[in-house]
Amino acid sequence: MAEITYSNVDNEISDFINKSFDNTFRKGYTKANGVMLPVSFKKFGQCILDMEIRDDDVWVCSFPKTGTTWCQEMTWCIGNNVDLEGAKQLLVERFPYLE
Repeated sequence: MAEITYSNVDNEISDFINKSFDNTFRKGYTKANGVMLPVSFKKFGQCILDMEIRDDDVWVCSFPKTGTTWCQEMTWCIGNNVDLEGAKQLLVERFPYLE
């Protein structure tokens, strides 16, 4: 089983990002196996790495603001025979979101 190695982000880079991207939900950055990510990744990074991938899994991969939510809803409905009653459950509970 692979492990994630965390390291600190260079202060100069961290300062630049914090100045350039104003947001309230990110509380700093870390490097996970050399990739810079929000520090909150430490809470669930190992779970993502250990996640069981099945042959019938469907992945929706998109850029921000390109209709991801709409695509998730459509994909879920197609995969669940347009179960409109089941679709009343929150999307985040039906369709996990990994950022």
